[in-house]
Amino acid sequence: MLGAGPQTTAWLYFFWHGGFPLFVAAYALLKDRPHQAGRARTGVVTPVLFGAALALAAAVALMLIATLGHNALPEIMLGDADASTNVFVASGTWLLILVALVALGRRRPHSVLDLWVMIVLCAWMFDVALASVLNHGRYDLGWYAGRI
Repeated sequence: MLGAGPQTTAWLYFFWHGGFPLFVAAYALLKDRPHQAGRARTGVVTPVLFGAALALAAAVALMLIATLGHNALPEIMLGDADASTNVFVASGTWLLILVALVALGRRRPHSVLDLWVMIVLCAWMFDVALASVLNHGRYDLGWYAGRI
């Protein structure tokens, strides 16, 4: 569908699990920016719409890369089994999650949103570990445990 290949679902999974920590890290870096005192409440709408448009554009671009450009991406699946390159992609994704968790954890004081995002990042780390690092292919115990 949409020009997808045998690597598309695996790459979509890693783009998804690598993209979220990147946005969390950006949030952590922007968290301490000084607020502008004279800014009106209506001035918030433009940045929110810009952020939503940016996220949508990034999702569409990564979807197109994973579907139409799947031949340009390294092979990370061999049928239902992991290729040897999968460990590098999974480890890189895991490292992104860890960096985002540390970046957000170092910013104080923590809001309730910060704490919940850190909890999600911990769950994300276990999900990636179970579904892509500690298993050997699609539809095995680690794959299902990661989804549960």
